[in-house]
This record gives sequence, C-alpha cells and structure tokens, in this order.
Amino acid sequence: MKHWLLLVVACCGGAVLADETLPAEKIRIRDPFVVADKQAGVYRLYSSIYAKKGEKSDGFGNTGFGVEMYVGRDLRTWSPAVTVLDLPKELGCTAVWAPEVHEYKGKWYLFATLTFGGTILPAANGWPRHEKRGTWIFAADRPEGPYRIVKRDSVTPSGWSSLDGTLVVEDGKPYMVFCHEWTQVTDGEMCLMPLKDDLSDAAGEPVTLFKASSAPDVAPNCLVTDGPSFCRDPETRSLVMIWSTIRKNGMYCVYQVRSESGRVAGPWEHHEMLFSDNGGHGMLFRKLDTDALTLSLHRPNGPAGAERMAFFNLGFEDGRLETDSSAATFKPVAPHPRLFADKAAFQALKLKLEQTELGRLGRARLLREADALLPLPLLERKMEGRRLLSVSRNALNRIGKLAMAYRVTGERTYAEKAVRDALAVSAFSDWNPSHFLDVGEMTLAVALARDWLDDVLVENEKRTLDEAILRKGLLGQDGRLSRGWWVRAENNWNQVCHGGLAAGALAIRDRHPAEAEATLLRARRLIPYALTAYAGGNFPEGPAAYWEYATDYTCVALDVLARAFAEIDELRDFPGLREQVDYPNFMTGPTGAFFNYSDAGATSESRRRFMYAPWALARLYDRADALKEHEEADFRAACAGKDAGGDSYRSFNRLFPLVLLTLPDGPLPAGRQTPLCRAFGGPNPLGVLRTGTGANDWYVGVKGGSPALSHGHMDVGSFVLDADGVRWACELGCEPYPRIEAMKTIDLWNMSQKSTRWDLFRLGVEGHGTLTIDGAKQRVRGFAPVTVSSAAVPSEAVVDMTSVCGGASKAVRTFRLEVGGGLRVSDRLEGLKPGAKVVWNVNTEAAAAANGNVLALTAKDAAGRVRTMTLTASPADARWDVVDVSKPRTPADSPNPGVTRVRFTRTAPADGVLDFAVSFATGD
Repeated sequence: MKHWLLLVVACCGGAVLADETLPAEKIRIRDPFVVADKQAGVYRLYSSIYAKKGEKSDGFGNTGFGVEMYVGRDLRTWSPAVTVLDLPKELGCTAVWAPEVHEYKGKWYLFATLTFGGTILPAANGWPRHEKRGTWIFAADRPEGPYRIVKRDSVTPSGWSSLDGTLVVEDGKPYMVFCHEWTQVTDGEMCLMPLKDDLSDAAGEPVTLFKASSAPDVAPNCLVTDGPSFCRDPETRSLVMIWSTIRKNGMYCVYQVRSESGRVAGPWEHHEMLFSDNGGHGMLFRKLDTDALTLSLHRPNGPAGAERMAFFNLGFEDGRLETDSSAATFKPVAPHPRLFADKAAFQALKLKLEQTELGRLGRARLLREADALLPLPLLERKMEGRRLLSVSRNALNRIGKLAMAYRVTGERTYAEKAVRDALAVSAFSDWNPSHFLDVGEMTLAVALARDWLDDVLVENEKRTLDEAILRKGLLGQDGRLSRGWWVRAENNWNQVCHGGLAAGALAIRDRHPAEAEATLLRARRLIPYALTAYAGGNFPEGPAAYWEYATDYTCVALDVLARAFAEIDELRDFPGLREQVDYPNFMTGPTGAFFNYSDAGATSESRRRFMYAPWALARLYDRADALKEHEEADFRAACAGKDAGGDSYRSFNRLFPLVLLTLPDGPLPAGRQTPLCRAFGGPNPLGVLRTGTGANDWYVGVKGGSPALSHGHMDVGSFVLDADGVRWACELGCEPYPRIEAMKTIDLWNMSQKSTRWDLFRLGVEGHGTLTIDGAKQRVRGFAPVTVSSAAVPSEAVVDMTSVCGGASKAVRTFRLEVGGGLRVSDRLEGLKPGAKVVWNVNTEAAAAANGNVLALTAKDAAGRVRTMTLTASPADARWDVVDVSKPRTPADSPNPGVTRVRFTRTAPADGVLDFAVSFATGD
C-alpha cells in the first residue's frame, strides 16, 4: 500500500477564534467529526444543524438545514458554530446525519447522510414506511466552506437506504466505506465502493465487507451498522476499523475489527468491543499537541437532547486498540478534594482524630512526622542505579503527610511545604519511565498535592502540577498513554503503576478528561491481570514487602476507581481478593516474623509491622474484626514510636495518611474465629499449621508451588517453624537487587532453568530448608500442590514435590503437627538412582549442637528466656552436620549473620526408595 488517507490533518485556510466560547458540555451533538488542522493550529468540529424550539425535526433533533462547524484549540472550549453547508429548501431534505470532512487532492469534501421524507424505498419485511436515505458528497476550497453539491443525488446506490459514508484512499485510488441500513436488509452491512477520481460519483458496484451479525453481543432484533472510521497498527501494519451497533442490552456501542492483510477489502475479522457505555458513532483523529490517537463519539445515545461529545486517548496493545469501557459508567467529576476523601470526609476525620483513642494517637504521630519534614531541603532528582524510586517514595512520604496535616489542622505551613516539594519534583526532566514503578509512585504523590491542596494552590501552580501529572505520568513522550510490559503484568508492577496513574487521572479529570478517563478505563480493564495472583486466597510473591506493596496499591486503585465509576463490582469481588483480609494473619508466626517465602526478605527484616492494606481491606469488606489480631497493636506501637520519619520513607509508613482515613468510628470489634490450619491455593500454594495464635504456640508454614513465578526461589518443600516464642527454622530472603544488578554477572530476573539467578545461595535450592538430590537444581517449570488435612489440630500438610525434584520419580513431603505442639517432617522418595545422595537441610539462627541423629538447638525468646528445641532424625543411623553459612559463599552472595545450616545425608539403596523423617520437640 502506497497511501492511506485516514483523517484530515492539514488545512489551506486560516482560522479565527471568536471571543465568545462554548464549553464542550454545552454543545448538543450526535456523530461528532473532528479535523485536527495543524496548519491553523485548531480543531474543527463538524455537526448537523439541530432544530431549535418550535422547529420541525426527526426523532433525533436533526433538520434538513445543513452542517455547521465549531473551532477550538483544546477540545474543551469552542467558538460558536458557523454554517458551512446550507441546503436549499427545494432540495427536499428532511434530515442531515453524520457529516465528515476530508481533504483530497487540494480540495475539501464533505460527506453527509441525507434523508428525504417524500421518497419511499423498499423496507425489510414487516417494517413501516422507509424514507430514502444515502450519503451525498459536497466540495469546497477551504475546510470552512461554503460547500457545494458535487452530485445532485446520493453517491451510494439510489435504491439503497445507506448512511455514514467515509472516504478511504488506497494505492492512490478513492473509495467510500458506508453502511447499508439494517432497516432495509435486516442484517446491517458494511460496504466498500470505488469512487471516481474527482469524487463526483461511484466508479463501480459496492461489495459487502461484513454484516452486523458478525460481531458478538449484537442485538438480534436491531442489527445496526454505523460510523466506520480507520487507523493502522504501526507495528503489525494491520488495518483497524471502528464501527457502531446496538448491544443485546440495548446500549449503543463501538466495536473494533481488523484486516490483517492491511487492505480495506479485508478480510475483516476479530470483532471486539471498544466502548460499551451507551455511546457510539466514533471517529479517530490525532491530537495537535501530542499526535495521540483519539476516539471521539457521542454519549449518551438518548434521550434526544442529552447527547454530548466525548474523547478518549487510544493506543495499540497486542494488535488492537486498548481503550475498553466494559460497561463502565463514569460518575460526574466531583469537586476537590476527591482523592480518597471528599470535603465532608475530611471534616469527619478531624473530629475522629480528636474524639477517638486511636484517632488521637494517629493525629499526634502525623503531626510529629509533618513537623520533622518542614525543615528538609527540596527533593532532588538523584538516581540509585537505574531507579529513581527512593525519591518517588520520599515525595509520597512528604507530600501525603504534610497535606494531611494541613487538612486536619488548617495550618498553611504544612501545605506550603508540600506544595514546594510537589513543584520541585514536577520540575524534574522526567520521573524515570524506564523503571515505571518510579512514575507510578511519583504520580500518586503529586496527585495528592494537586487534589488535597487545591484550596491553597494558585492557578499557575495548579497548571504546573496538572501538566506534570499529564506529561510525566499519564502520557509517554509520544503523547499516547504511558505503557510498557507492566500494563498487563501479573505482579505488583501492575497495581503500583495503574494505581498511581489512576490517582493522577482522577486528580486532573476535570481539566484533562480524555486522557484521564482513558487512563481510568485502562486501569479498570487491566488490573485484573494482577489480581489473578490472589487466587486461592494466596499471594505468590510472598508476604511483607511484596504482599504489602501490591495490596497497598490494589487498595489505592480500588478506592480511586470506586470514586470514578458508578460501580466496580467485578474488581471488588475478584476471586481471592476478599480472602486477603485474613492472609497476613495466617502468614504471621507467633514470633511476629512472617512466613517469608520467595523474595519476602530475611527473617530479621520480614516481620509483622504496621501496614495500610489490612486497614483498607477491612473497610472494603466490612471486616474490622480482622484488625484485632495484629493491626490494632501494630498501629498503637507505630504511633508511640519516638522517631519521626524525616527524609526517609523507610522510617515510617508513607501511606499513613490513608490509614487515618480508614480508622473506625469507635473501638474495634472482637476478632472472628478463624481456622487454625488451612491450605492456600493459587499459583504458589502454601500450607499453614498452628496450635493457636498465642505467643508460645506452634506455627509451621509449608511452601509448594514453582520457582518460575515472579520473585520465586527454588524453595519448594521448604518450611518455617515457630514454637515457644522462637523461630527455629528460618528462610534467608532475597538478595539486594541494586547490588546484584550492578555486578552484571548474575541474570537476576531470568527465571529459566539455566539462569545464573539460581547460582545465588539464597535463591537456589541449597539455601532453603528442603531436599537436594545429588546437588541438582529444582525444575523451574514444575509445580508442587499442597494439601492440608484438617482445619484443626492434629493436622497434616502434604507437598507433592515430584514434578519439581530432579532425580526422583516421586517425592512427597509430609508435615504433621500434634495437639499441644510437636512436629514431624517425613519424606518419601522413589525412583532414585542407586547411590544418589539426598541432603535434608534447614536454616536456623539458634545455636546448634549435633550428637549423632539428635540435634539440640538453643535460643532466647523476645523476653530473653532461654528456649530449646530437639530435632531427632530417623532412621537412627542418620548423622547431623552443622555448617556455618554466615559468610558469603561467592562475591555475589550476601552474608547471613548468625545463621547456621543443619543437615544430614541419605544414600539411595538399590531399589531407589528412601524414607526418612525428623521430629521436633521443645524442652521443658
């Protein structure tokens, strides 16, 4: 294909904007058509002329008067309309529909659908009288007209009822794509017809490209085809057409369909919904300032008189346009503040922070934090390796706390400092889009300043923050929605990036509605890719930092989207998400240490702490009782802490202001009875066995799943053990990412079988409390299910490691927890090579002393009391070995202070079957 004329982007004439302007929401319009005139630097909006009060019109308000044009610079305000096509009354036209204007060979051509009430055409069987309707072509020397008739009849076939003709130029030849009315053929058709070179008439017979019934979810009794418009995928070069019809639920909508050949003749396949919210007759154009592909349409489709234009940014993902409303209905734009709370909610919060016990604690801590932030210098754009993330998080820490301090005290000093920091980061050259987490968190930070401090900001500051959110957050350098692998990621990048951008979008939705609504729609559609991680009530990346990070931003996103849309039930009720209310409690041992599987961090770092997500989830699902087990005490301890946050987001939770908004109006209700033992499903299954939830109870966390998951380790079959207030069996956690990335000798994010990732001691099989067979790595594509036999004690958790363990045809590990304590870990291996060496390993921070098959561990609990644990291996000829792993094994490995590794080795007999076990018992 040599040439494809899609949209008008140039103009021969100038444009004069009137002093008087009309806001877009005041303009009644159906089928809006926009010409982006780059030469004049304006948009031209073409519309039918609608009936004024007392004038005769059709059922949609259309008259036979002609076409008018509005001119604007920003799609939000327009000069009053001027007439560009004035139809003579003697023509007999009763209605003008869907005007389009195209530049072709130095002239301008207006395509419009005209209806003639005095001429009747054949109609579908059973249909009432059917008026003549077809697409006419008019010509002018300038885009503003006046336009003259090219042919005194429709260019579409005279015996057909046709509408919505549009110009296509392919290989230098002009064509018209138009719709053959469903009222005449029952199943509406999309047709292609060649035109004469001067567009004076048809140059051949029309052919059908597809019928309305080709698309799914089309109303069978209303098979409409409307409004074709085209664009091309820049990567695949396939051609995409958008068109409109009626859904089975009666809603007007926009579909997209592709021609993989890149030719307008098709074949046209893969009809997919693009916009489903009672709006349609879309067309595509590119914005003047950003060249962003944009969809215009009218909504709602009725009642007559309510129709208004709407604009949405589009982009290509995987060969298709990515904006999809999925029956989403936007709420009206609320006044500032609108992020996480409105003015009334902030007023209620002020009282809550003064009148409730938890509120007073929270208010005191907030103000200590805010006071510590006041004297700090402005934030600077300082990279750490490839990341700006620490600066983004510090910005969120500062701005959120200072802005909240202003909202609850009215002290402008706090607001003014927050504004200075927000303006400082807004002046950065960019927010490091190559590592998009940085952008997500920075966008949230600036959005809080823009929204919560609206009454403090002056107009130029508002514009600066708006532009920063728009240009450095929502949009990429090409003017399209920011994008990358994260948009459909199944890990925490999805929630953080979409959640942060959604907050920015809501903050500026009134000033940049097209970009904001496209961002919100995309977040709603694509966040479910990451929510699948919660399947089975579990979270594959581990608790502590990863669960907290992903779930914090899941809650951020849900709160933002709930304020943007009329309902988000499909997200709130997503499988496994409601169960996250209880997940962190099950992942927390009696010692306060998390069951730190995968990249969750070392035991000394991965401890239960004050978090935002549990409070947000408890409010979302009306489960304040779940806060009683840990969160209330964690909140009190955090508020009582003596250190103020200062310049580091690490010293105190940067989302603390959002926690304050979730505080209950009174005391927390008593905790709900939950099972002691349970299995967690999903892609990374776990088992948890507990004798109770007291400080000295026994707790066992058992790991199944696969190493191939995001942030995964070769830790299948590993476990942690708490008893008598001590963590006896521990996991080592992740390696510091920037240090490993800087070395460039380890392919840290390559999860394939041969990746050097698995050479790291903490991440490979040797660093975990599991089995190794002749030193072989676990199979990364294997999967180990976990089953738990009972919700009470005694209970067993069984991990079938067969598909993960290399060197065995069967590998099953069983954990049995007894009433009152006592654990037995039993292993059965089959299909071993005779003479194979199988090593049983576990890590501990306790002092270890071996005596044959008996191992004595000694440690102190949190109160300083000496505790003991005895491990007895069977058969009795097993011999324990104690290995110091505190020093790094290679330059790439981190030290593991205070950690020893206890193990014994078994040799496979001739039949290749091994059975062995370890019993754990506490001392007196």
